[in-house]
Amino acid sequence: MHNAKISEDVMKRNMWYVAVMALLAVGYLNAQEPYFSDSRSYQSANLDKVSKRFLECLSSTNEGVLESALAHIGRMKLYRPEYRNSALEAKVELLANENPSSKIRYRAYLVSNVLKSPSSFSGIAQMDFAGADELYSAIAGRLEQTMLGSANAVTE
Repeated sequence: MHNAKISEDVMKRNMWYVAVMALLAVGYLNAQEPYFSDSRSYQSANLDKVSKRFLECLSSTNEGVLESALAHIGRMKLYRPEYRNSALEAKVELLANENPSSKIRYRAYLVSNVLKSPSSFSGIAQMDFAGADELYSAIAGRLEQTMLGSANAVTE
């Protein structure tokens, strides 16, 4: 009976992840709908509630769910740099350090930098991104500029 309950809980959680991915895919495939919500949506959103859902997605073993959740967390932080959620930050940091996928570790690393220092990414905060890959590229580019700027200051 106990194993049946665990199995049922796992199945429910997996169905939740599939539903989230299906909703994200529908939005992505619909050319009229942007991948990310706009800044006004984030200004009026209950970010504690949104963060709770993101935390659930970050517990998935599905790479697509993780990549999408990480991108949306990064986008949220760019729009709302003052918002902090220590549980979300800790989970992103954990993924950056311990996820078996190097792709997820790298993307979590990028997002963790946005979470730690959103002001360093203010130059890309209001940019429009067609999808997660564009956002990750912009974060990586900005991070590289920041690191090279720091390295140049040390060598001068």
